[in-house]
Amino acid sequence: KAEADVYIESNPHLRRILSNTELLFPLLSKLLELNIKISNNEKLSEIEINELNSLKEILKNHMNKNLI
Repeated sequence: KAEADVYIESNPHLRRILSNTELLFPLLSKLLELNIKISNNEKLSEIEINELNSLKEILKNHMNKNLI
């Protein structure tokens, strides 16, 4: 294995940071998109509200899974 792979596998904190980052970037992107829409006085569609609820559940599940 590559040295970087061994380092990540042997360091649980680094592995968790990577996992959190992979989750947070899409979440932040979606929140920014919706925040811009709200700032322009546009209402969120039912689909967008459902997407937010889905993202909330994904984040909640992720947080529960990664408890120390």
